[in-house]
Amino acid sequence: MVLEDFPRLVSKFKKFVIGLSGGQDSVAVLHLLSSLRLSNRQGCNFLIEAIHVNHGLQKDAIIFQEFCQRLCSKLQINLHTRCIPDDEQEKKELGIEAFARKHRYVAFSELLTCEDCLVLGHHADDQVETFLLQWIRGSGINGLSCMARFSEKIVKDKKFSVWRPFLHLSKNSIKKYLEDNNLDWIDDVTNSSYQYDRNRIRNVVLPNILSVREGGMKGMLRSIENISRAKSVIDLKMLELFESVVSSNFDLLMQNECLNVTVCGDRLLKEPDSVVFELLRFWLRSSGVMAPPSVRLGEFVRQLRYAEPGSRPELILERESDSYKMLFFKGRLWLEKK
Repeated sequence: MVLEDFPRLVSKFKKFVIGLSGGQDSVAVLHLLSSLRLSNRQGCNFLIEAIHVNHGLQKDAIIFQEFCQRLCSKLQINLHTRCIPDDEQEKKELGIEAFARKHRYVAFSELLTCEDCLVLGHHADDQVETFLLQWIRGSGINGLSCMARFSEKIVKDKKFSVWRPFLHLSKNSIKKYLEDNNLDWIDDVTNSSYQYDRNRIRNVVLPNILSVREGGMKGMLRSIENISRAKSVIDLKMLELFESVVSSNFDLLMQNECLNVTVCGDRLLKEPDSVVFELLRFWLRSSGVMAPPSVRLGEFVRQLRYAEPGSRPELILERESDSYKMLFFKGRLWLEKK
């Protein structure tokens, strides 16, 4: 397997941190980068480390951790292990999958700096499963564009880069790489449990869809790429519009620090409701803050339109690890940590 992005990224990042679960995908990423480091084909030095997050959600969790420790010891790679908190109330509120994902990224953020690159093993099958999940949830273009090969993530006010080098590869090609290199991995028994929506899509829905048309996987991936390109064009236009409504801290906007800018309400509300709605979503997304459901955001836009002098409409928001609110007062709109 060839990592086409690597020559460009190795000149930008000196350390690559692999999110290592012990499954096929992350083991393949770890081994491939380790092989590149040993062969030094790129003619440059770089560090490889790994992080394993023990979610503690199943009895075999310690087996996964011990496997990762043995693998990293064999490959002479420094492994960081993290355990996530056991908060039953939060699990109930977010759902187990969202709870695990949230704390996994919090663990990543505690280790990574802006000079590091997080490497994840998501592949083409994961991408299509994500698309179907987002479609079922009623997501718009941002959700349907799915995972980016290279992106930036903001968690707990820390920004770091994420690279998914296997997004163009099928899970079968990854498995063949492992077999060709005599590599072991751990199978997660929960992958066959229909308790999780993704597993039902993976094991039932997707095989049925693919049986309809030969080459269906390539076609769906092409659609995702088309949506992603359209999103990129829209984002450029939204950035231009957003720049026109920012009233202060414009230099922060130029540094992609959208969390700390202030928006002029008069300029914003000159736009139609549909554009105001999308501008607020763009602002939140660029700040690493989760946008609320459309109904709540639409109601907030209505409140902005008809706000009485001296009133303080506000919108409560969730971030990857923190809670924020959007405040409007005296013609200015800003984000503030709760």
